[in-house]
Amino acid sequence: MHPPSLVHKDTTYSLAHLAPRVGGFQWLGQDGQVRQHSVRVRYGDHCYSREIKPPEVLGPDDVVVAQGPLRVFCPERHRYTHDLVQIVDGLLVKPTTSVALTAAEHNCHVYRLYKSLGGQDRYCVFFTLRRLPDLPAGGPTLDLFVQSAYVRNNQVKVVKNDPFGRMAEKVLAGKGLF
Repeated sequence: MHPPSLVHKDTTYSLAHLAPRVGGFQWLGQDGQVRQHSVRVRYGDHCYSREIKPPEVLGPDDVVVAQGPLRVFCPERHRYTHDLVQIVDGLLVKPTTSVALTAAEHNCHVYRLYKSLGGQDRYCVFFTLRRLPDLPAGGPTLDLFVQSAYVRNNQVKVVKNDPFGRMAEKVLAGKGLF
């Protein structure tokens, strides 16, 4: 999915920590049964790139990550990707973590606050959670795809909040999150 690294302005940036992987967690369902869930975690290129919008043009040092729309490597976004992995891993370690459903994009959202000059910035992580088709026994049952992650200084409009584990339970039961 991603190259192992990118070179930007003579600096090599590793992307190895964003490689797909499988994790798991236990969840006590609403039926009183404890279940082990296996989750495939993937990261999109929006986590370390930004869109080039006209009238902006490609610079000589820009590294193209994706076409249509044109996206280039962004060292600022990349700087937070190690935190991103910790945040996503944290959902599996502590599935009671509250996750918001966004109003605009109909995806899931968690964030981490950082103190900034004159206020607080939010490192926002946007992801989808889907049931995987039937796989061989022992394979992952859920797909968590991180669509994007970036710093913003305003709140995301949300529809509702639920623990991550409850969202997983709903997805596996074929129930909609919205």
